[in-house]
Amino acid sequence: MYSKTNSRITAVLEKIIDNPEKHAKFLNTLSFLENTGARKISALLSDPTTSILILKHASEESRHAYYIKRQILKLNGAGLPDFRTEFLFAPKETRRYLRLLELTISRHLKKNGLDDLQKIRFASYLLVTYSIECRAESFYSLYQSVLKERKSKISVQSVLADEKNHLKYIRDELEKKISDPEKYSEFACAAEKDLNEKWLRAIEIELN
Repeated sequence: MYSKTNSRITAVLEKIIDNPEKHAKFLNTLSFLENTGARKISALLSDPTTSILILKHASEESRHAYYIKRQILKLNGAGLPDFRTEFLFAPKETRRYLRLLELTISRHLKKNGLDDLQKIRFASYLLVTYSIECRAESFYSLYQSVLKERKSKISVQSVLADEKNHLKYIRDELEKKISDPEKYSEFACAAEKDLNEKWLRAIEIELN
């Protein structure tokens, strides 16, 4: 199943990378998602218990959004001006991705007995991030391989390195802060998988 999924994503990436205009739009979509993640992490920064690792995570996600946005200049000297609908792939699914994931996980936590708002916010942050970082590690690794194979000017190697570090940090935090982390992590990853499938399908429809 994993190999089949990778083949499907590879086919989508090849089609995108071979068309500079589509590739620029795809990079802009990734930048939007990274920026959305950074903003959601930043919402935690007003908490007096904010750790240096959360600060680091927020700053690195913002840097990813900027770095990926800058990569567009290698394809289109003018770049893309912003994140308006016409500059995003699958705009509806893209804009709702993290919001729906966060909502689904927060509701699951509340349903399972967590009733303190601050604890729900932090546990949701860990679980949303875990599921997204699992996706990011596999996706950026595959994306970088296809970029190299197609001899593209674009590289996401530095983003991939950061995502691997983020995943390690989040795994450690889950073990420390959440009881039965494996059960909750499985739920989070299943919820993310469903949203990712809808996002990927919307992109495939747009490409055809």
